[in-house]
Amino acid sequence: MSTRRKILYAASTASHLRRFHMPYIEALRCKYDVFLMATEGEGIDFPISFSKSFFSPSNLRSVFRIRKILKRERFDKIIVHTTLAAF
Repeated sequence: MSTRRKILYAASTASHLRRFHMPYIEALRCKYDVFLMATEGEGIDFPISFSKSFFSPSNLRSVFRIRKILKRERFDKIIVHTTLAAF
């Protein structure tokens, strides 16, 4: 078990993380255990599907799934970079 602090980096799509945030994620990985949450994709630790409509029933299911992940993993910090993922 790692004693390093845990960070969750979340966005609505994996491509958003790859295009805009990988340099920051890689820098954080020097000191922290960094986990990624987004739609399925390479390197995503917690794949979550998001519908573009905020009030879609599938988003409600995703909210409950995210809640379980947050309770189980107990992240020290959560970084969210898209409105949909923050919702």
